[in-house]
Amino acid sequence: MGVVGLSVTSSTVVRAFDHELVTQAGVIAVVAVVAVVVSVAMARRGPVRDVAPEPRARRVVRVGFGIIWLLDGVLQAQSAMPLGMISQVVQPASSSSPTWVQHLVNLTATMWDLHPVRVPASAVWIQVGLGIWLLGARRGVWSRMAGWSSLAWGLFVWVFGEAFGGLFAPGLSWLTGAPGGVLFYCAAGVLVALPERCWESARLGRVLLATLGGFFVAMAVLQAWPGRGYWRGAGPHGPGTLLGTVRAMTTTAQPGALRSLVAGFAAVDAAHGWAVNLVVVVALGVIGAMLVRARPPGLRLAVVAGVLVCLADWVLIQDMGFWGGVGTDPNSMVPTALLLVTGYLAATATATATRPVEAPASARHLTQGASGSRAASLAALAMLVVGTVPALAAAADPQASPILARAGGATVDAVDAPSPWPGWPGDGGSGGSGPTVVTFLGNCDARGDLATLRAAQRDLAARGDAVHVTVATSCPAASGGLPRRWVTRLTPVALARWRAAFATLSVTAAHSRGDVFYVLAPDGQVCDAMATGAAPVSASLVSSNAVVLAGAVNRVALGL
Repeated sequence: MGVVGLSVTSSTVVRAFDHELVTQAGVIAVVAVVAVVVSVAMARRGPVRDVAPEPRARRVVRVGFGIIWLLDGVLQAQSAMPLGMISQVVQPASSSSPTWVQHLVNLTATMWDLHPVRVPASAVWIQVGLGIWLLGARRGVWSRMAGWSSLAWGLFVWVFGEAFGGLFAPGLSWLTGAPGGVLFYCAAGVLVALPERCWESARLGRVLLATLGGFFVAMAVLQAWPGRGYWRGAGPHGPGTLLGTVRAMTTTAQPGALRSLVAGFAAVDAAHGWAVNLVVVVALGVIGAMLVRARPPGLRLAVVAGVLVCLADWVLIQDMGFWGGVGTDPNSMVPTALLLVTGYLAATATATATRPVEAPASARHLTQGASGSRAASLAALAMLVVGTVPALAAAADPQASPILARAGGATVDAVDAPSPWPGWPGDGGSGGSGPTVVTFLGNCDARGDLATLRAAQRDLAARGDAVHVTVATSCPAASGGLPRRWVTRLTPVALARWRAAFATLSVTAAHSRGDVFYVLAPDGQVCDAMATGAAPVSASLVSSNAVVLAGAVNRVALGL
């Protein structure tokens, strides 16, 4: 995976990505205005049913994870995301997982690589939409739908983006993010989606804290397990697992003060790796046991200690998770801390009534009642639709976006000139009525243009005999895999003469360091010259070049 040869900050792709976001933002803005108008009109019809104040614990988990989803959406809009997400985030996350996990992750990685504008923009709006939905829909069906939607998208990201949070990879550790930060988003989605009667007693909070406690104990056992490299700092056998991870974090682009903190912790772990791991194991085990016990005297202490340990890990080991230009989220510690606080508030809250009461719509602010939830939900749904529809279209399209070819230096020049010499081997030689594609292979190692032709072969073959292809070469063995009728053998001298003659038709073709294709009309008129650029060949780039070539052929066939 990964688009080889293209800079992750390619100006061509970044401009297209920004334009896509701006265009979609305009559509969303119009829908949001309509949603507000509709909600206001419905609120003025008369009294609506309202409920008692939202339980504090539910508000914390809803607002907290709404803000996190918003942050994730903003991070997805970084300029390095279209071309850097797969190679710098997804691939490293799945590289040490079993083959079946890598194949599963590659399904979406391939889609992202082939469509580096539509798919990243979709991720932005889906996550921003989830954040706004959670923040705006305070109660009722709309709010619960936001929770279920958060769960669904979170599971998708956890499987295809985080490779199951590394559960099947060696070196799994709570310190570095196991079992995946997005899995905690899923837990929050379930909490928001629960019927509101579940928040009326302390039972939900106790169950949540006990579950987190069991998780902490399990992670303590895993952290203490010998032979995994966490008991070792710096030594003759190389750095320990944790030390290697923290040192890698110091190379990330980030504020100098934060880098100093992380580097300082790396120095401590290098000198006292065994002691650092012992502190972590004991802290996780004790906090987990206290949470499982869930008794008031020690409950507050356990939650406070858990939050502090999470924050220390978030800064010193996870490096806050979102620096470097391709950070997608704040990792797992902030979500864990939010769930701890939610559990404590729910476990210590007094019973509250949630029976509906009558309240005139004019007496409330829209954002405090059903109308506000409806407006926010409709706007969020618009974002989800704007994000989901292009992503589904991309999933159904196996061909790469032409933007990759342009980013790789591919150009199409309008030539509109007669063929250099009448009667040349591809000049209407087939006697057909369709366009002709001509390219030249000078040696047996020229693979780039063959790869492009092979990728375009399906589109060209779909036109039947209406499109003719001439691959002029002095080494027919180099044209393996192409239909034999496409290959025309020339002597090296004749090949050089024809290539030089055609190169005079286009300045771009004459100076191109990549492959060049000429598209001719049925009468032999040279219409277009396409140069693929000199970027290294990759599957995504080859597919994109093929799309551009097929587009040039279609234009000539239609007489455009």
